Amino acid sequence: MLVTKKAPDFTAAAVLADGQIVEDFNLYDNIGEKGAVVFFY
Repeated sequence: MLVTKKAPDFTAAAVLADGQIVEDFNLYDNIGEKGAVVFFY
């Protein structure tokens, strides 16, 4: 992925802002048309 480019849709485990861990987080289902910062560690 590059800055300003649209991220591909994906499903992966994720830690949410409230600390909840979900195994099936889907990017497009959760952000819709809003912007987002995608961070991989």
